[in-house]
Formats: sequence, C-alpha cells, structure tokens
Amino acid sequence: MSTTPLDRVKALLATLPREDQAELKRYLGDILVSDDEAEEIHLASLQAKRKGKTVTYTYRQERIRCGKQGCKCEEGAGHGPYTYKYWREEGKLRKEYVGRSAASGARRAEGEA
Repeated sequence: MSTTPLDRVKALLATLPREDQAELKRYLGDILVSDDEAEEIHLASLQAKRKGKTVTYTYRQERIRCGKQGCKCEEGAGHGPYTYKYWREEGKLRKEYVGRSAASGARRAEGEA
C-alpha cells in the first residue's frame, strides 16, 4: 500500500519534539484562519505600478512572536497587531512591514495609490 504525501507529513510531524509541536501548532493557528477572521485582518488591496508592471498590494494586520525565551507572546496572542504589505514579484511572495496600527497602514496605502 502506498502512502500519500499527507501520510508522510503526518509521520514526520509525529517525530517532532513536544516543544516543536507546540510551536508548529501556534504557527498553524496563525496562518489557518476562517473567512471571517481573514476579513477582519485584511485592511485593503490596491493596484499600483512597480517596475512598469501592475502589482496588487494586500495589506493585513498580523500578530507576531518575537522568539525570546519566556516572553509573554509564547503563550498569548503575540505582539501587535502590526500592518504588513504583501505582493508578488518575479513569482515570489514579498512581505514588507508597514506600521504598528491599521491607521498607519491605511495612510501609507493611500499614499501609494
């Protein structure tokens, strides 16, 4: 019987130490959000010219974990929210820090339009 890629991933994940499993769980919790949650953190999308090409920028708010041992963000919701800008360039997803608040992200987004 052949195994699927998902079966292989599950087997690999089962070998991770508990600390790594906990970190992975937090990471997946951050990226796997419901449609309602995704709408809540999505601030704006706009199109602009970058190097002569039309690019779509998406602004979202995110909470981050600093990675410092013993920091309150290890178990809590994380630091932030911070505003980030995403776009695709040369086939790669790019990310740039915009500011601490939604308002700063919105002001910068309006300035680029």
